[in-house]
Amino acid sequence: ASKNQKGGIYDISRATAKNWAGINIRIESQGPDKISDSIQRAIITEAQTEDPFLVFDDDGSGEIADVVAMYNHESEVLVRFYHCKYSSQDTPGVRITDAYEICGQAQKSVKWAGSKEALIDNLRKREKNRLKVGRNSRFELGGMQELNTFLALAKQKRIRFEVVLAHPGMSYAALSANSDQARNMLRLLASTESYLAETFEMKMSLFINQ
Repeated sequence: ASKNQKGGIYDISRATAKNWAGINIRIESQGPDKISDSIQRAIITEAQTEDPFLVFDDDGSGEIADVVAMYNHESEVLVRFYHCKYSSQDTPGVRITDAYEICGQAQKSVKWAGSKEALIDNLRKREKNRLKVGRNSRFELGGMQELNTFLALAKQKRIRFEVVLAHPGMSYAALSANSDQARNMLRLLASTESYLAETFEMKMSLFINQ
């Protein structure tokens, strides 16, 4: 287990308790119409606060993640997979079902860290398929050229992958309370984090509700 966990329990103090004001926590995807109060839209905004060179809306069946963002740092290129999940109820709480799906998605996305070429091919293909049916581009920032830029950078620098789970249905306050449900959820988060760390040294971050 990583040093961040106490006996397989995720340390909730490491999560970000985000204020989701103005966001409908029951709406996950922005969709082709770019729904402004969706969780995914809030995450696209969040991803752009750190100056990425590429932000891609990968939502839909066959997705790698809901949002893929790339950042060119001095010593490395960071690729972040954002996974979003809507709240199953109007108010945030501790519901293990809310956690299962997002943890499963995070674990599935790990395989994309294994091949940079496969990752880029997949994004290209998904963009072409989207445009073919006359819908908006999946690129929120950058374009096909930036996918080539990434492959060029990958020859010069280390590529590091991170996973961000964004779930406004999870309550920081409720997860901090020492209930059985909270402990179960924190165990699930800890095992997901361990899996990501052990397979591709992927760091996991958590954005939840207050």
